[in-house]
Amino acid sequence: MSITAGQLAEQIGARVLGDESLELDGVAKIEEAGPREVTFVANPAYRKYLAKTRAGAVILAGEPREGGT
Repeated sequence: MSITAGQLAEQIGARVLGDESLELDGVAKIEEAGPREVTFVANPAYRKYLAKTRAGAVILAGEPREGGT
């Protein structure tokens, strides 16, 4: 079963920065996620992976920094 980034954001009370129609069909660690998977970053130590992740979507705890990271 897949869900769009927009649908996921609506369900969790988040906002999408990017393509709301992106289809997601899995969840993975930020270091392992692929283009159709979503990942979650709560610990600031993992933000270093944001520039390299292949995840289709990333759920960030708190507000994104300048430049979307």
